[in-house]
Amino acid sequence: MSLTLSAVLNAARDWSPWFDRSRIPDAVAARMASDVQRDLLAKGATRNPDRFTATFTSASWPADTITLPAFERVLPPILLNFSDSTLAPDEAPLINADEADDYEDGQIPAYTLVGTTLTFAGQGSDHPDYASATVNYVAASADLTALTDTLVLPDDAKLAVSSALAALFALRVNGMPIDGHDPKNGTVSVDVNGLGARAAAAEVQWLRQQSQQQMRRHVTLEAGL
Repeated sequence: MSLTLSAVLNAARDWSPWFDRSRIPDAVAARMASDVQRDLLAKGATRNPDRFTATFTSASWPADTITLPAFERVLPPILLNFSDSTLAPDEAPLINADEADDYEDGQIPAYTLVGTTLTFAGQGSDHPDYASATVNYVAASADLTALTDTLVLPDDAKLAVSSALAALFALRVNGMPIDGHDPKNGTVSVDVNGLGARAAAAEVQWLRQQSQQQMRRHVTLEAGL
């Protein structure tokens, strides 16, 4: 992924000469872009989680507790890796905390999740054949600050991001005094509704692509079985 903050801000500013830095400073635009990215990431990961998956593997076993990096969502199951790497991992489900007592006998591995901490339901020492645990998750997006910062969203999200930013820019500048001081000398007028509609259409199109990609991936996997 190589989509930078600079690229999406420039694309958004191209929609109107009123979106210049004097009216929308880079710092303000970066905060808007951070919010847009978080929103699109949450929606995109719901439709196409495989595309945004990161992995975290515990350093050792027993992995009674695992503290994860900041995440948007965890993608169950938790994979329990055997010391014998030729064996396929076991799958441990994510369960609610009030179900943990049902797994205390250690026969069926499971995890509960509170905050960013996974806790093994039972005793890790009951399963000595495991070497580690691997968690698939969608990483949380950090705030964008520098123009060189890279978005976690893929390059094909550029239109959706820049359109959303242009719509937010329009809300900010519409009605501003043209001279920056006295509204009697004229105010900025931009097509707020038009830019909002375009942003909504671009988001729908991008999310549709994510759903289609996920569907094609599943069809391909099933055909290979």
